[in-house]
Amino acid sequence: MALDEAFKEGCNGPGDIFRRIDGDTAQCALLPTPEGAAFLLVTFDAQLEEPRLIVEKRTRRDGDGYRVEMSYYAEVLAKTGKRQRIYMPRRTLDRQIDMILTNSGGQLDDRP
Repeated sequence: MALDEAFKEGCNGPGDIFRRIDGDTAQCALLPTPEGAAFLLVTFDAQLEEPRLIVEKRTRRDGDGYRVEMSYYAEVLAKTGKRQRIYMPRRTLDRQIDMILTNSGGQLDDRP
């Protein structure tokens, strides 16, 4: 699937980590800017471990085609020692993801 390869190839910046979680799920872990990292560490009272920004793609068969779900979140290590996911919606990023999916031949579900 071309989208799978494009997703993997797009995860190639300095410090980026591509992970194949299972046959349906892939992740790209990105380093935030220093300012973004400081914001996450202070706001969410995290341990001094570099937070990551995660972009996740899930693909599953849906009839004759595929259903692709993209999500993104920040991940920090809480002072309790547990990993914490922080979801912060960004309309600009949502539109960019929508454009990638439609440019790859996909159709978008209606959103509220």
